[in-house]
Amino acid sequence: MKIKFLFILFTLTLLVGFINKHPLIYSDRSSYNGLKIDSSTLKDVEKIYGFDYEVNTWTTTVVVGTKEGESIPINKINYPQQGISFIILAEDINKANLHTILFTYPFKAGTDKGITIGKSTFADVTKLYGEGYWSAGNNLDSKKLSLSYGTITFRTDKFFSEEEFKNMNKDIFSKLIVTEIALESMNY
Repeated sequence: MKIKFLFILFTLTLLVGFINKHPLIYSDRSSYNGLKIDSSTLKDVEKIYGFDYEVNTWTTTVVVGTKEGESIPINKINYPQQGISFIILAEDINKANLHTILFTYPFKAGTDKGITIGKSTFADVTKLYGEGYWSAGNNLDSKKLSLSYGTITFRTDKFFSEEEFKNMNKDIFSKLIVTEIALESMNY
């Protein structure tokens, strides 16, 4: 009896540790593990994940509505060992808020509805989330096939041109594996 109790206690301790380290990605929130899109900063990220990260910076031109093309610096703060990155759109990453939280392999947790990176397909996503908005080539950090639902977006590692995307049967897309999940700001 005592051994069984100790085993259950040990298992619960491991489970709680895993959940605290890898909380679920909630589809209806623009936050993760205490970090909120459009209000948390790099300092907030460093408090939780530390200073062992890589920064990749590039610039893109974004056209929103009828606005002229605007050049925007993109900074990707990457924690490769954890499979999590944070995107900040600003010249100075120390003075701006998070725009995107990106989850990739080897990230361990999934969404609150059960979508897991590297295992779930886009068919699984549409079954649990509905039709969503398909796009290719319209993302700030890639030109990957995406399926968006407001602030949460699912992507594959397959690249498609706009032309391929327009002419491809959606059934082919549904078989692709989800390799990225992003919580993204709706503001540019």
